[in-house]
Amino acid sequence: MRNRIWNQVKSLGVSAILFTAAVCGKWGQAAEIKASNVDKEELSIVQTAQWTEGEPFRAVISMEVSGLLAYREKYAQKPDIPEEPDSPQEETVGGVTEEPADSAQSDSFEEYADSGTGQEEWQEEETAEEEETTEEEIPEQETWTEQEDWEGLKEEAPIEESYEEAYAAGDAQKDPLFEEGYEEVPEGGAENPEVQLFVENYVSEFFRPIGETLPESSWIEEVNAVNQKGEAVILYKVVYPVKLSELTEDRLRLDFEAVLREEYRYPAAVSRFPVSQDEPLNKDCAGTGMHLLETRGLDSTILAQGAAPVLEVAEADVDFELKLKPRTPEIKAGNACIYEMQVVNTGDMTLKDIVIKSDFESQRTDSGQIKAVWESAQGVQVQGKQAVIPTLGRGEAVSLFMTVQLEEGEEGTFVHKVTAQAPCPKAEGETIRKEARTEVTILPLKADFTVEKTADRTQAYSGDTINYQICIRNTGERTLHSVLSTERFLGANVQAKFLPKEGVTLNASGTQALIEKIAPGETFALQASVTLPQYFASQELINQVTVISKETGTKTYESQSKVNVTMYAPTPTVNPYNGYQVDYQSSGLGKSAYPSSSQPKTGDDTETGVFIMLLTLSVLSAAGVFWKRKGKSSD
Repeated sequence: MRNRIWNQVKSLGVSAILFTAAVCGKWGQAAEIKASNVDKEELSIVQTAQWTEGEPFRAVISMEVSGLLAYREKYAQKPDIPEEPDSPQEETVGGVTEEPADSAQSDSFEEYADSGTGQEEWQEEETAEEEETTEEEIPEQETWTEQEDWEGLKEEAPIEESYEEAYAAGDAQKDPLFEEGYEEVPEGGAENPEVQLFVENYVSEFFRPIGETLPESSWIEEVNAVNQKGEAVILYKVVYPVKLSELTEDRLRLDFEAVLREEYRYPAAVSRFPVSQDEPLNKDCAGTGMHLLETRGLDSTILAQGAAPVLEVAEADVDFELKLKPRTPEIKAGNACIYEMQVVNTGDMTLKDIVIKSDFESQRTDSGQIKAVWESAQGVQVQGKQAVIPTLGRGEAVSLFMTVQLEEGEEGTFVHKVTAQAPCPKAEGETIRKEARTEVTILPLKADFTVEKTADRTQAYSGDTINYQICIRNTGERTLHSVLSTERFLGANVQAKFLPKEGVTLNASGTQALIEKIAPGETFALQASVTLPQYFASQELINQVTVISKETGTKTYESQSKVNVTMYAPTPTVNPYNGYQVDYQSSGLGKSAYPSSSQPKTGDDTETGVFIMLLTLSVLSAAGVFWKRKGKSSD
């Protein structure tokens, strides 16, 4: 009997050890996804994808699983558990067949345990039992107490209970392949709670799923991975639990949408991107990115896999638009003409270092002399007629304003050309060049002036000095430059000369004066003078000035001044001491001289008549003497 009890205890201990090893083995294998033993022809999973209409870079991903009803019928049914027979069964422990202890022996053993019978009585009974059987002997060195060994057995026995409690709590359903945050499998998945099917799709590193489009009951998990560039990225795994008990059709179709990540939307060349993270793309498991996963307790098995479809993205367009327009189509010369220029990136890629240059075509002014400046703008480098835009992103626009100071002499059509050039981001060494051109009609400024010449007297005598003033008034809208004035007398052998003045350049003879400039509305005065000869004949002296300017071209402006000049001959006067003598006095009109007695203040002209009479007698006397001598010589 003692031997039988020992064998029972020993059998119980071995069973507990084997059970513990089995449980631990299951937990150790949880992280391994096994190969499928299911016939591949029964289950299959296929994935398709296509771009949506009207939504750029947005795709619909479809997954279809077939063979589910056959799988449920064959593999997912609840296994039959045979009932334990009422009759005692033989047990095999360690290769030795033992008869099970009868109820009396069991009761006897329990009585020993419950009553706390001393070790001596138990040993005596054991010794008697050893004499009756020789099947197996207990070594003498093995001694144990009933209470100690029973307590030890009770500590080992709860292993099965702990596993059942853990399994009932659902802990055994958690797949260690899933990361933290894995949600509990929804209830009602399969008839057998030990069997679960999941459709899993590791959305590729190029796409991002759109949560609101996921099928009902599905969820998204984040997975750390490394992309093709060697950068750490987060992948998104879409998980859908298949509810086998609710299936009515052999096929199951699941759809959701994903959007292409921004960094892959505009490739330099045509590119193709898989929608799932298939090998060799990195993820936390091997194989394709989309598969049908079976879990039985802690075991996970991939039943079917589907290759990822690829979606094509067209080559990025690289271009920009250049616009140029004047603020007004017509403008008067001499004013500032303002232009607005706009650069718009109409392509798909960012442009860098856009260089902008301006050039002009003018009918009157050399383009190099035109003053033009781009106004400062945020993010733009400006220097004179050139500007540089460092960066211009997709869809961005930059506006610049240029001020061009027109010359007063401009007229006709004024052309402004702008060129913009940027390196092509798709091809090294190539450039993108744009040109814009606009025309402005320049209305010429009026150039005109008046000339007025006046003398300081209207009556003069030979030998007098006459002073003239020439006033040139700019009556136009333009500044007059290089104003040339020329003095001359009409029909008289005399010449007036200009007097020196600041801002005036005279020629060597002093007959021409060059004025640098006269602003609109201003008047410039010149001085000239002439001294009449001593015996200048009486006449109407006409002095004329001729003025021209650079702005008026060949047009000549003239002004005249008239002075009546009287020639005066000196008359002798009687001096009681020295005979006749002419006495001169200044007329006060100039440096000319005449006899003071010939201009009495009373206005009496008696002396003039006497002078004429005496002069006549003298001439007659001379003539008589001449004829008399001629007659004698003839005799």
